[in-house]
Amino acid sequence: PGNMWLARCAYVAKLLPPRVFVQRMAAFVDEFFRDCDVRAHPHDFALDRFALEHWIHSHPADRPCDTSDFEAYQTGARGTPSPD
Repeated sequence: PGNMWLARCAYVAKLLPPRVFVQRMAAFVDEFFRDCDVRAHPHDFALDRFALEHWIHSHPADRPCDTSDFEAYQTGARGTPSPD
């Protein structure tokens, strides 16, 4: 278990520095969700430490993939398009 990822240095170089990303996520949420109680759900809005978990996937060039063969983990993947 855990958050694991693999990325090329050229991709990571495109990302904002992690500390800046955390600040920008908080500013974005404060501006666009000011009438909502999102601070009660920081994991849903990539706030605080959850911003750092989201950071690696924050660039539009991100191409995530799942290599897990653990069936219980894949239960939410029904209807997912085939890789080709």
